[in-house]
Amino acid sequence: MLSEPRRKPSLVVAPVVALMQWKHEIETHAEGFEVCLWHGQGRMKAEQLKKYDVVGAIILHRKLP
Repeated sequence: MLSEPRRKPSLVVAPVVALMQWKHEIETHAEGFEVCLWHGQGRMKAEQLKKYDVVGAIILHRKLP
């Protein structure tokens, strides 16, 4: 139970495998929370993310030359 009103959204930045687990855990144990994984070319505009409680952004790992 929260003692103060929540501000939306909370941002979680992690590798894809961790985000998939977080999404599953939130959907399973946090009734009423809306979760969005925000990545890829087809992702929505940042302004649209306000409707979610939790937004997951994927860390991409690229080897530098």
